[in-house]
Amino acid sequence: MRHIERIDNSIVAHANRMDDALKSPVRTPAWRQLGTQGSRWIRNWHDARAREQQAIRAARRAERRALTLLLRILSADQRRDFRQHGHIHVTGASSGSRYRIRVAPFANIDVLACNGIVAHRLCVQPMGELPIFDVIAGQILYLQDPGAEEGFLRHANIHPTRHDEFMSRLPG
Repeated sequence: MRHIERIDNSIVAHANRMDDALKSPVRTPAWRQLGTQGSRWIRNWHDARAREQQAIRAARRAERRALTLLLRILSADQRRDFRQHGHIHVTGASSGSRYRIRVAPFANIDVLACNGIVAHRLCVQPMGELPIFDVIAGQILYLQDPGAEEGFLRHANIHPTRHDEFMSRLPG
């Protein structure tokens, strides 16, 4: 029992010494410099965090405004499809081709065959970073403009569907 009391007393004594050490300021120049650098680091960290949060808020605001714009340019049927299925059907103004535009970062335009199966996918992205809904709005406007559709398709990267990839690997 005395052994346990001795351990308890030594723990209490150690804790008291630690409390005293924390209460008394260290007066060495190295500690003062570390304190200055530490406070500067903390201030810089808080400033960086505030800038990051401000950038996140700005990006969210831009996404909301882009979605509002997209919903304004869609017809009632397109809006319904977009809300229910997450994609928009568009008919090309000059080609008459049917497209399905999905919310995806790349290769988000499905070119539909007559039977509704995806023939291939198109990828056309603007330079720089834009909210995804602004990109989709631009793609819709290009495809629905008779003068712009052909140039838009010339710049598009074509991605085969998985079915096409599978069929091209078959012998014969």
